[in-house]
Amino acid sequence: MPAEFYRLSTLTSFYRPDNDTLYTAPMFCALVTKDDTVTINAEHTAFEWVNVNDANAKLMWPSDREGLAEVQSVILGDGLAKEYMRIPL
Repeated sequence: MPAEFYRLSTLTSFYRPDNDTLYTAPMFCALVTKDDTVTINAEHTAFEWVNVNDANAKLMWPSDREGLAEVQSVILGDGLAKEYMRIPL
């Protein structure tokens, strides 16, 4: 279980031409320790611990980079909105 959990204001959206559908999904941030057990579902094939300063180079989509910037400035940087974005566990 994460130590802290947050909703981000950044949303991700993508279009699937096979069914002509636009999907929009919220982004979340979980703060965990390096010793926490990671469990992935069938949508993923692997995970990797990455230093937050190196993470941007590993992201494919612009909205993912926007979410990371929000995590760095608001969640890790103790921004003004942090307390309002926290999801109680």
